[in-house]
Amino acid sequence: MKKRILHCAYSGMGGHAAVLFTLLRQAGSDGFDHFVLFFGVEELREEFAQMCTRLGVPFEFVRKRGRVAVRSHGQVLRYIKRVDPDVIMINGTALVIPILGGRQLSRRTWRVMVRETQANHLKTRVEQLGSWVAARFADAVVYLTEEYRAEVQGRMGMRSGSNRAHVIANGVSTEDYETATDLAPHPIRIAMVSRLVPIKDHITLIEAVRILVAERNHAELKLYIVGDGPTASDLRAHAQRAGMGDAIVFTGLLRSYEVASLLKTVHIYVHCTFGETMSNSILQAMAAGLPVVASDVKGVANLIRHGTDGLLVPVTDAVALADAVEGLIKSPESRRFLGSNARQRIESEFSRQRVAARYGALFEKLAAGRRAGAGRR
Repeated sequence: MKKRILHCAYSGMGGHAAVLFTLLRQAGSDGFDHFVLFFGVEELREEFAQMCTRLGVPFEFVRKRGRVAVRSHGQVLRYIKRVDPDVIMINGTALVIPILGGRQLSRRTWRVMVRETQANHLKTRVEQLGSWVAARFADAVVYLTEEYRAEVQGRMGMRSGSNRAHVIANGVSTEDYETATDLAPHPIRIAMVSRLVPIKDHITLIEAVRILVAERNHAELKLYIVGDGPTASDLRAHAQRAGMGDAIVFTGLLRSYEVASLLKTVHIYVHCTFGETMSNSILQAMAAGLPVVASDVKGVANLIRHGTDGLLVPVTDAVALADAVEGLIKSPESRRFLGSNARQRIESEFSRQRVAARYGALFEKLAAGRRAGAGRR
């Protein structure tokens, strides 16, 4: 009988999906039966449902209702009991407390692993509590970088040698991204892909575009802001007030293949943010062979090597951002140099196969421990 892996993931847009479907693409050949539980305040993305169906992976969606969400958590636990997984992989910390609490109360033996995804300095109090509970009671916690692991454990006064802590970077399916080779030099097209939320610094990006268009004579420049979220209407209004209604295109949510197609048509990728753990959007842009200009913040500065495979600029500094983008506009050679190095780095360090193999080994270890424990009872 195959070991069962249940993935708990957010129902809306987010970086979790890239890793989730990286692992689900192995379904049927990796020796596990996979299941997915989508949970969140947003409706389940149609793309997620279609991809699960195409891959033959059973899934369930539970809508989070109310701040405490007791009924929603009850639905989550009932589904988990039906599946009876060997391993539960929780993306983020939203379901850590109800799942670990439910395991304890029901005396089940599921092995629980938590994938930490939110930058520490941007976590809410509830997310901080979830991190604390995960670090002490989950069977495994996956951090995206060694620096992130050390920071979390340091804040909690934990020893760094815990054998339950693992570092596995995000990965990209490089075969999904083509590098552009025949782009016309004008007009210059730039893009940013993310949820439209306060922790992303789209305001600085819009101001940098205003500087380039209105003050530096790059009148044909186009910015594509891809994504949706609670700040969408405010950002559109801000762009109109800045006189950038023609220069900035808000695409809304795009499917994965649509994002890949868009990246193939742009010259420069920009990522303005107040913090990340490891941005899948940046990884995807690098896989597409694009030069990346990004905020010099935690979770970005340890991914982008300034001057080698991207450029880093001070956070909230629109002038510095405009300077960096303008330098790349004027130098196709620099764009090719940074983009080529970026693609090579993805292939060597962040491939889908490498990430899937590491998670597969951890699934096997946890599942074997659960079944061995059941056999001793």
